Amino acid sequence: MAKPKVTLVSSVRNRGAVLESITAIVDILEKNNIPIFHDHVTQTSQSQLESQSDEKNLDFFNQVIRLIRGSDIVISECSVESFSVGHLLTRAMELNKEVIIFYRSTSKKPNMYPFLRSKKNIYLVDYQTIDELKELVLDYVNYAQHSMFVRYNIMLSQEITSYLKWIARSQGTSRSVFIRDLIRAHMQANPDYRAAASSETQAVVVN
Repeated sequence: MAKPKVTLVSSVRNRGAVLESITAIVDILEKNNIPIFHDHVTQTSQSQLESQSDEKNLDFFNQVIRLIRGSDIVISECSVESFSVGHLLTRAMELNKEVIIFYRSTSKKPNMYPFLRSKKNIYLVDYQTIDELKELVLDYVNYAQHSMFVRYNIMLSQEITSYLKWIARSQGTSRSVFIRDLIRAHMQANPDYRAAASSETQAVVVN
Protein backbone atom coordinates (compact mmCIF):
# COMPACT_ATOMS: atom_id res chain seq x y z
CA MET A 1 0.00 0.00 0.00
CA ALA A 2 1.31 3.43 -0.94
CA LYS A 3 2.31 5.81 1.82
CA PRO A 4 -0.28 8.54 2.50
CA LYS A 5 0.59 12.17 1.88
CA VAL A 6 0.22 14.30 5.00
CA THR A 7 -0.09 18.06 5.45
CA LEU A 8 0.68 19.68 8.81
CA VAL A 9 -1.59 22.50 9.95
CA SER A 10 -0.58 24.49 13.02
CA SER A 11 -0.40 28.09 14.17
CA VAL A 12 2.63 30.03 12.96
CA ARG A 13 1.91 32.78 15.51
CA ASN A 14 1.85 30.31 18.41
CA ARG A 15 4.46 27.92 17.04
CA GLY A 16 6.80 28.39 20.01
CA ALA A 17 4.19 26.97 22.40
CA VAL A 18 3.91 23.70 20.44
CA LEU A 19 7.32 23.58 18.74
CA GLU A 20 8.43 20.38 20.48
CA SER A 21 5.22 18.64 19.48
CA ILE A 22 5.16 19.65 15.81
CA THR A 23 8.86 18.79 15.53
CA ALA A 24 8.08 15.32 16.92
CA ILE A 25 5.21 14.88 14.46
CA VAL A 26 7.40 15.78 11.49
CA ASP A 27 10.35 13.67 12.69
CA ILE A 28 8.39 10.49 13.33
CA LEU A 29 6.62 10.63 9.96
CA GLU A 30 9.82 11.36 8.04
CA LYS A 31 11.63 8.53 9.84
CA ASN A 32 8.88 6.21 8.62
CA ASN A 33 9.11 7.55 5.05
CA ILE A 34 5.66 9.11 5.17
CA PRO A 35 5.63 12.33 3.10
CA ILE A 36 4.63 15.36 5.16
CA PHE A 37 4.31 18.96 3.93
CA HIS A 38 5.31 21.22 6.79
CA ASP A 39 7.53 24.10 5.60
CA HIS A 40 4.59 26.52 5.69
CA VAL A 41 4.53 25.93 9.47
CA THR A 42 8.11 25.09 10.41
CA GLN A 43 9.99 27.41 8.05
CA THR A 44 7.71 30.46 8.15
CA SER A 45 7.82 33.10 10.89
CA GLN A 46 5.07 35.39 12.13
CA SER A 47 7.25 38.43 11.42
CA GLN A 48 7.63 37.25 7.85
CA LEU A 49 3.88 37.02 7.40
CA GLU A 50 3.32 40.41 9.00
CA SER A 51 5.87 42.07 6.75
CA GLN A 52 4.33 40.68 3.57
CA SER A 53 1.68 42.40 1.51
CA ASP A 54 -1.91 41.22 1.61
CA GLU A 55 -1.40 39.77 -1.84
CA LYS A 56 1.59 37.71 -0.67
CA ASN A 57 -0.31 36.48 2.36
CA LEU A 58 -3.20 35.46 0.11
CA ASP A 59 -0.74 33.51 -2.04
CA PHE A 60 0.60 31.85 1.12
CA PHE A 61 -2.90 30.87 2.24
CA ASN A 62 -3.79 29.50 -1.20
CA GLN A 63 -0.58 27.49 -1.21
CA VAL A 64 -1.57 25.81 2.07
CA ILE A 65 -5.02 25.06 0.63
CA ARG A 66 -3.36 23.44 -2.39
CA LEU A 67 -1.24 21.29 -0.08
CA ILE A 68 -4.35 20.22 1.82
CA ARG A 69 -6.15 19.48 -1.43
CA GLY A 70 -3.27 17.29 -2.60
CA SER A 71 -2.87 15.38 0.66
CA ASP A 72 -4.62 12.33 2.02
CA ILE A 73 -4.42 13.25 5.71
CA VAL A 74 -4.25 16.56 7.57
CA ILE A 75 -2.58 16.61 10.98
CA SER A 76 -2.90 19.52 13.38
CA GLU A 77 -1.55 20.36 16.83
CA CYS A 78 -4.28 22.39 18.55
CA SER A 79 -3.12 22.73 22.14
CA VAL A 80 -3.26 26.46 21.44
CA GLU A 81 -6.37 27.47 19.52
CA SER A 82 -6.07 29.56 16.38
CA PHE A 83 -8.71 31.16 14.14
CA SER A 84 -6.65 30.56 10.98
CA VAL A 85 -5.99 26.92 11.87
CA GLY A 86 -9.70 26.41 12.52
CA HIS A 87 -10.48 27.82 9.09
CA LEU A 88 -7.91 25.56 7.40
CA LEU A 89 -9.30 22.51 9.19
CA THR A 90 -12.79 23.46 8.03
CA ARG A 91 -11.51 23.56 4.46
CA ALA A 92 -9.92 20.14 4.97
CA MET A 93 -13.26 18.76 6.16
CA GLU A 94 -15.02 20.30 3.16
CA LEU A 95 -12.51 18.49 0.96
CA ASN A 96 -13.32 15.22 2.77
CA LYS A 97 -9.79 14.77 4.08
CA GLU A 98 -8.96 12.60 7.05
CA VAL A 99 -8.19 15.06 9.86
CA ILE A 100 -6.19 14.17 12.99
CA ILE A 101 -6.13 16.80 15.74
CA PHE A 102 -3.68 16.40 18.61
CA TYR A 103 -3.75 18.38 21.83
CA ARG A 104 -2.03 18.06 25.20
CA SER A 105 -4.21 16.53 27.89
CA THR A 106 -3.21 19.42 30.18
CA SER A 107 -4.63 22.00 27.76
CA LYS A 108 -8.29 22.86 27.30
CA LYS A 109 -10.24 20.84 24.79
CA PRO A 110 -10.93 22.78 21.57
CA ASN A 111 -14.12 24.86 21.82
CA MET A 112 -15.58 22.92 18.89
CA TYR A 113 -14.84 19.56 20.56
CA PRO A 114 -18.49 18.34 20.68
CA PHE A 115 -19.03 19.30 17.03
CA LEU A 116 -15.77 17.75 15.86
CA ARG A 117 -16.40 14.51 17.75
CA SER A 118 -19.58 14.02 15.73
CA LYS A 119 -17.77 14.11 12.40
CA LYS A 120 -16.88 10.88 10.63
CA ASN A 121 -13.34 11.54 9.40
CA ILE A 122 -11.99 13.55 12.34
CA TYR A 123 -9.88 12.10 15.13
CA LEU A 124 -9.40 14.15 18.31
CA VAL A 125 -6.45 12.77 20.26
CA ASP A 126 -5.02 13.97 23.55
CA TYR A 127 -1.50 13.09 24.69
CA GLN A 128 0.65 13.62 27.78
CA THR A 129 4.23 13.17 26.62
CA ILE A 130 6.20 13.56 23.39
CA ASP A 131 6.95 9.83 23.33
CA GLU A 132 3.24 9.10 23.58
CA LEU A 133 2.55 11.63 20.81
CA LYS A 134 5.00 9.89 18.47
CA GLU A 135 3.29 6.57 19.10
CA LEU A 136 -0.14 8.05 18.54
CA VAL A 137 0.85 9.85 15.33
CA LEU A 138 1.81 6.63 13.58
CA ASP A 139 -1.17 4.81 15.00
CA TYR A 140 -3.72 7.37 13.87
CA VAL A 141 -2.14 7.88 10.46
CA ASN A 142 -2.62 4.15 10.06
CA TYR A 143 -6.25 4.46 11.22
CA ALA A 144 -6.91 7.28 8.80
CA GLN A 145 -5.34 5.44 5.90
CA HIS A 146 -7.47 2.39 6.58
CA SER A 147 -10.80 4.14 6.92
CA MET A 148 -12.64 0.85 7.22
CA PHE A 149 -11.37 0.62 10.79
CA VAL A 150 -13.99 1.44 13.41
CA ARG A 151 -12.67 3.42 16.38
CA TYR A 152 -13.89 2.46 19.86
CA ASN A 153 -13.54 4.49 23.02
CA ILE A 154 -13.29 2.14 26.01
CA MET A 155 -12.80 2.67 29.72
CA LEU A 156 -9.81 0.83 31.18
CA SER A 157 -8.58 0.48 34.72
CA GLN A 158 -5.28 2.09 35.74
CA GLU A 159 -3.76 -1.39 36.08
CA ILE A 160 -4.71 -2.37 32.51
CA THR A 161 -3.54 0.99 31.17
CA SER A 162 -0.18 0.58 32.91
CA TYR A 163 0.18 -2.92 31.46
CA LEU A 164 -0.60 -1.72 27.94
CA LYS A 165 2.03 1.00 28.24
CA TRP A 166 4.57 -1.53 29.51
CA ILE A 167 3.85 -4.12 26.79
CA ALA A 168 4.04 -1.43 24.11
CA ARG A 169 7.48 -0.35 25.33
CA SER A 170 8.81 -3.87 25.82
CA GLN A 171 7.59 -5.17 22.45
CA GLY A 172 8.30 -2.01 20.49
CA THR A 173 4.71 -1.67 19.31
CA SER A 174 1.73 0.55 20.12
CA ARG A 175 -1.07 -0.16 22.54
CA SER A 176 -3.78 -0.28 19.90
CA VAL A 177 -1.74 -2.56 17.63
CA PHE A 178 -1.27 -4.94 20.59
CA ILE A 179 -5.01 -4.91 21.33
CA ARG A 180 -5.90 -5.50 17.66
CA ASP A 181 -3.43 -8.41 17.44
CA LEU A 182 -4.86 -9.87 20.65
CA ILE A 183 -8.42 -9.70 19.30
CA ARG A 184 -7.33 -11.10 15.93
CA ALA A 185 -5.64 -14.06 17.65
CA HIS A 186 -8.80 -14.67 19.69
CA MET A 187 -10.90 -14.55 16.51
CA GLN A 188 -8.65 -17.09 14.78
CA ALA A 189 -8.75 -19.41 17.77
CA ASN A 190 -12.56 -19.34 18.04
CA PRO A 191 -14.11 -22.07 15.83
CA ASP A 192 -17.67 -20.84 16.40
CA TYR A 193 -16.76 -17.39 15.09
CA ARG A 194 -14.89 -18.81 12.07
CA ALA A 195 -17.91 -20.94 11.17
CA ALA A 196 -20.29 -17.97 11.51
CA ALA A 197 -18.00 -15.68 9.50
CA SER A 198 -17.69 -18.31 6.78
CA SER A 199 -21.47 -18.63 6.57
CA GLU A 200 -21.90 -14.86 6.30
CA THR A 201 -19.31 -14.71 3.52
CA GLN A 202 -21.08 -17.46 1.58
CA ALA A 203 -24.42 -15.67 1.98
CA VAL A 204 -22.96 -12.46 0.62
CA VAL A 205 -21.54 -14.30 -2.40
CA VAL A 206 -24.92 -15.97 -3.12
CA ASN A 207 -26.81 -12.69 -2.82
